[in-house]
Amino acid sequence: MFTPRNKKARILFFKTFSFLLIFILTGCYSYKWANSNGTLLSEAPNAIKTYFDASPNGIMTINAISPSEDYAFDAWEKDRVYAKDSLAMHFNTVELKLHNTMPEGTVIVDFTFMDGKGNKVIVSDFDLLRIVPKFNSNGQHLYPELLLEEFNRYGVSLRKEFNEFSIITPETTSIEDKNALNRVYRTGITNGCLSGGKWEFNLNTEDFSDFDSRLHNNINFNQSKILAHSWFLLDKSFYKHLIALKNPNIDLKDVDLTGFNYDTLSEQSQNIVIDFDALRNPIKKVWKTEMLEIGYKSERPIELLDMEEHYKIEYGLFLNNNLASISKETYKSILDPEKQPIKLAQFRDEGFYSNKTPLTFDMNWLKHLDNISISAIDIKDTECLSEIQITGKWAPFTLTITNVDLAMIQEQKLYGLHYGFNVYPKGRRYNPAQPTITFDSDLMPKAYEQSLLLTDKHTGKWVDNFKKGLSKVYLTYPTLEKDVLDIYLISYERILPLWMGRVKLPNELREKIRIRNQLYNY
Repeated sequence: MFTPRNKKARILFFKTFSFLLIFILTGCYSYKWANSNGTLLSEAPNAIKTYFDASPNGIMTINAISPSEDYAFDAWEKDRVYAKDSLAMHFNTVELKLHNTMPEGTVIVDFTFMDGKGNKVIVSDFDLLRIVPKFNSNGQHLYPELLLEEFNRYGVSLRKEFNEFSIITPETTSIEDKNALNRVYRTGITNGCLSGGKWEFNLNTEDFSDFDSRLHNNINFNQSKILAHSWFLLDKSFYKHLIALKNPNIDLKDVDLTGFNYDTLSEQSQNIVIDFDALRNPIKKVWKTEMLEIGYKSERPIELLDMEEHYKIEYGLFLNNNLASISKETYKSILDPEKQPIKLAQFRDEGFYSNKTPLTFDMNWLKHLDNISISAIDIKDTECLSEIQITGKWAPFTLTITNVDLAMIQEQKLYGLHYGFNVYPKGRRYNPAQPTITFDSDLMPKAYEQSLLLTDKHTGKWVDNFKKGLSKVYLTYPTLEKDVLDIYLISYERILPLWMGRVKLPNELREKIRIRNQLYNY
């Protein structure tokens, strides 16, 4: 093997070679949630096994509901076979079969989703606890954390190329349906946001058949389409046992885990003062940043940020009739008192949007948000771990993001966060890659757990962001230099960007971000 003669060069060579060897051995490593290699196996928990023993042949069967062809508001573009038939692609039967043994701390099942024609999507070795809420609070924060976890929408994506699901079609399946199922490249299982234990299933296809015609459109949509979408409800007492298993160290005896009444939890939570010192390490220093822009003051035109927003506007989920074209609106005009309140289609209990019962939001307070401050959190590893606060002299509320690693944010790519405790970007793989310091939420070290919370500026009490019309925040760097940070506040149900701010970072922080960013890129 070639080795340099110079001593310093040899040291550098062997360090580089060692790093490459480690990367080759571990760089493609994917954390397997149901992998039993080297893990102590145990029988299924008795509390869980009881429910399957009471089911015929040990298989728990759940009825699901799915939209019909004329449902106009699905958040994806529809595949050409979507709900065309009254039975095909309506996966309204869900079966769960419990494994006899499983790694400790898991509840492993095989999922079977079946439509009315007998087509089956099988997800084997699925850990139900993977998408059950995990609570990090055992004190006053528990109520808002329960609400924000259970009534947000978190799920996992399963990948065809990694054989994380399979599809079985009977001989009677039509050629068109078989072709559609052959186009499936992703399936998802998601803990929905409508009620405790309401989960959903979706199938997504790749379709490039009309790529040439789309190439010349003003809005060039992704070629991912929705083929099937359904919702199913777990037994409430069964779901209660799952939550208890996921949170063995949390005292949940005083929390109603069977009702999950949103309004009751919200009312209880709004009496809680948020102690940010309990959510992160102490603040080390406040960076000297420069405010470059507030969208409201600059009258920046509103541009839809992602494909989902394009669809939701196009399908009519934004209901203000006097706002004829969103492309003509600015961050100032949309907050015009004469155009208030903002009306958005409601996401209803059955899982469908309804424009007949709109939710109205007075968003006038957003124009008082005119200051973004960024502080370094005192942690040994890096000064890029930060707390971001958005508020203003006359603003009634403060929005705080804790433990956000500014090096994880990419240029011209949206880093999206829901509100809550230990929040993480919305899309997650079922078996996440773990070769670097990018952690999955369930594996996140305590010091790095992010939170995104809205609080009363004067009392410090938690404020229900949903009732204030907000559901998400996007962070991004507009350029490769990573010296300017853009922040967007997104409306209820991720329909519309309502506020944006732009802040310039000091040179010292910018360089730290650019260097640390390389740790996430190999």
